[in-house]
Amino acid sequence: MIVSDLVDTKEFFVGEIKSNYFVVYEKLENNNAVFVDNRLQTRKLGTQEVVQIFQGTENSSLCRVDSYPIGIDYPSLEVALAKVKETHQELFI
Repeated sequence: MIVSDLVDTKEFFVGEIKSNYFVVYEKLENNNAVFVDNRLQTRKLGTQEVVQIFQGTENSSLCRVDSYPIGIDYPSLEVALAKVKETHQELFI
């Protein structure tokens, strides 16, 4: 099973976007965890970075609006944030 550990997070565009919306950077460490001979063994799969847009709901849950994987489709955090501004202008005040 894949186990993802959140190792870093940061909120962007605070005060620049409408209320109940959040632009969040997350860095995750991914590991493959399996039981072998009744022992847990883990193997590092690497890190994953992503910028996600969330919208708050009436019952205080967060729903993901969009996701921008860094290193896959977007070469850097700055490029991903620029794409958020370009693609989701409706979120900005």
